Amino acid sequence: APVSLTVLSNLGEKPEEARLKPIYGIMPTEAFWVKYRFWIMGGIALLLLAVVCEWWIRRRRGKGAVEMDETPPDKLAIRALKDLDASKLFEKGQIKDFYFGFSEILRHYLEAIRGFPAAEYTLEEIARVVKKKEDQTLLALLRRVDMVKFADSTATPAGKKDHMETAFVYIQSTREPVITEAAATHRGGKPIMAHGPRVNRRSPS
Repeated sequence: APVSLTVLSNLGEKPEEARLKPIYGIMPTEAFWVKYRFWIMGGIALLLLAVVCEWWIRRRRGKGAVEMDETPPDKLAIRALKDLDASKLFEKGQIKDFYFGFSEILRHYLEAIRGFPAAEYTLEEIARVVKKKEDQTLLALLRRVDMVKFADSTATPAGKKDHMETAFVYIQSTREPVITEAAATHRGGKPIMAHGPRVNRRSPS
């Protein structure tokens, strides 16, 4: 069957009065990156700057960590003991605080030279781990310190001086020797520096 179509005009009911507009010419266009090239270049510059800053920060942190690790544990322990003594906690009557710090320093030193978490062990657990003869001196010292810390044993200035001297002697006798460059070269190797974790100690005021 035939199909009828009705054609409608956009010119309205009076096409003779309609005002026709001219046809637009070809409009030039530009690529997306050309239009926003300055924003794109600025973003890339900021990204590069962030990468450089992060690299610089990591490099600085890495240098600081290396310098800290190169300090032998015996020097760190001796420095911490001297700082503790200089805090005058014992003389101020804060005897338990003094001996808690004293014990902490020695445990961290033992941890550094023997390679087990002595700072987290009980005295009995430490006694089961250490086998070297020189460590028995430290065990005896830690037992005397625990008597002051937990059993209210009387602590005297003379006793405190003896404890400090015993600690210094133990550290000096157990420190790892440093091989000089000349000796290392003679042996065909490189200089060896004793390493160990930092003994963190902040004397309370």
